[in-house]
Amino acid sequence: MADAIHQVSFVDVKESYPPGSSIQCRYVVKGPHACSNKDWIGIYRVGWRSCNNYEAYVWVQIPPATDESQEVECGGTVTFPADILPSDSRDFYQFCYISSASQVCGVSAPFQMCESVDDLFEVQDPDDPSTMVIKTRAQVLEEQVGALKKERLELQKETQLLHCELDAERTSKGQLMNQLQILSELQDQLNKERDNNRALNENLKELQETLQTERKANEQLHGQIRGMRDELITERKVREESLNQPFNVPDGVKAAASISDTDEGGDQMKNSFASASPGGDAELKQMSLTERITGSVLKHLKKASDWLAEDFDDDQMLEVEPAIPVAAAKPEQSLSLCPVCNFDFLNLSESEVTAHIDGHNGPVCPICYTQFDKNADGDVISAHVNNHLENPEDILSF
Repeated sequence: MADAIHQVSFVDVKESYPPGSSIQCRYVVKGPHACSNKDWIGIYRVGWRSCNNYEAYVWVQIPPATDESQEVECGGTVTFPADILPSDSRDFYQFCYISSASQVCGVSAPFQMCESVDDLFEVQDPDDPSTMVIKTRAQVLEEQVGALKKERLELQKETQLLHCELDAERTSKGQLMNQLQILSELQDQLNKERDNNRALNENLKELQETLQTERKANEQLHGQIRGMRDELITERKVREESLNQPFNVPDGVKAAASISDTDEGGDQMKNSFASASPGGDAELKQMSLTERITGSVLKHLKKASDWLAEDFDDDQMLEVEPAIPVAAAKPEQSLSLCPVCNFDFLNLSESEVTAHIDGHNGPVCPICYTQFDKNADGDVISAHVNNHLENPEDILSF
């Protein structure tokens, strides 16, 4: 039996194994022992006396032979699960190889089920920094694992906070994108407004140029008006000179005019006519009519003289009595019909309308206010006035 116990040897056996962990046991068959699947390896307390006093055991696993002539190589590794291992750390244990015939084929060196000296650490007590505490590797690892778990929780909290911040940043980014879009739209509107302003500036320049052109045209019109005013002033002077010349009045009218200067002369004339002729009453009646005609002529002549004597305003056109419609129509007014001859101005330009109206601005009859053309013959005008003077009834109707 002493020779059989050395047929199997165990290798890499540690002095101690940590509790709560599985143990791997390596063995090597050195003798002529024929391994069998019914062999087993047990853990025995040192001082054991019977093969049945094991604390735990596992069956030996023999690989199958691929050839009948091939010998099966014994040896290998078996694993003891942690839940079948002994828990007493004060005792010593050893591996034993037991054959199917309950023969002990090998025994290992003793070991303990506790932390080894190499797994013990001297660390500082966290509650009392001045005290050193001996802890096993497992305890240290557990504390480290606990610290890592705590750190992991903190990291998870920080991760949640970061996720919240990320969501807030995304929300803020969305708002910024909306604001950016609004700013982009406002920029487009600003560009459109700038384009509109440029167009308005161009239109303003065109309007200014048009205004300058209109001003020049107005200046030309004012020049024409001033020329027309000068012509009217000249014409007024001509009229005044023509009015200062004596009319060809019949002798009877002249006598009546001279007599009407004084009431005495009129009475004397009446008395003379009454005494000189049997038909004195008829002659007196004719004389009274002549006086009335002469007075009307003189009144009209005085009114025409006063009208021609009025001064022109330098800043305005000549203002004429409403009875003289041609002079009341200013050149710049928009007329559809001629105020003198009712001629239709529909297809005439402004210059043509002005020339037409200007053609009527001739002499005016002091009795009936008839307007003659500029180029009217003086004999025709004199004949017209004499016709009024020779027909007293016509004069009294004005």
